[in-house]
Amino acid sequence: MIGEILKKSGYIKFHILKYVYFLFGNKKLKSYKNKYKGETILVVGNGPSLKITPLDKFRIPSVGMNKIDLFFDKTKWRPNFIVCINGLVTLQNKKIFKKLGIPVILDIKSFLLGAISKNISYLLPNYNSDFSNNFTKKVGTSGTVTYSAIQFAYYLGAKKIILVGVDHSFKGYSNQKVKSKIETFKGDDHNHFDPNYFKNKKWAIPNLEGSEIGYKKALSFLNENNIEIYDATINGKLNIFPKITIEQAIEM
Repeated sequence: MIGEILKKSGYIKFHILKYVYFLFGNKKLKSYKNKYKGETILVVGNGPSLKITPLDKFRIPSVGMNKIDLFFDKTKWRPNFIVCINGLVTLQNKKIFKKLGIPVILDIKSFLLGAISKNISYLLPNYNSDFSNNFTKKVGTSGTVTYSAIQFAYYLGAKKIILVGVDHSFKGYSNQKVKSKIETFKGDDHNHFDPNYFKNKKWAIPNLEGSEIGYKKALSFLNENNIEIYDATINGKLNIFPKITIEQAIEM
């Protein structure tokens, strides 16, 4: 009986959020469609390789992710957008998101977490690996914000997409499917560009195999639509997208 009530409660909550999203949550997203049509767009991950990535040399539109603001004291570069689908990151960073003068796109559940501001809009996640051809509808997650950011770059009208900082490697975690688990990160965070990224904070154990399912679908979809995507991550371990050097990426 209690289980049924909780199940119905979750079902009702989801549909309330869905209603909130379609009522006003996707209005800003609609204005972003094809904003950079035909251009090359940079998608910036949060891996440790970002510390040796010359972001200041890029002169193209870019999409940052999660706590990319921790990098702002190290570079003059700023992303045009920030995408975050992780509830833990939203809880830890919502005050920053609200203060940034940068458009931020969060999971619609962030509305319930108090992440509400003029610069914040919301996406409606589809918790599987389907690549979305319309970002104002459900957006595939496949266990990684990078996958959603690639979909957003497509929605912005990208002709080419370049990835940097997507190391696809976490110390102590192999490339295999793992059960979703939240734990507290002990000590300095060497899996991201800043040691304080998840230091002594809760984080979700990465599912690299699940991420690759989404990346393969992204590559297939983009190829079918004549959109180029390249991985310029320095020493990155992801082997799904065509590789180019950081120098080649800057010249594109």
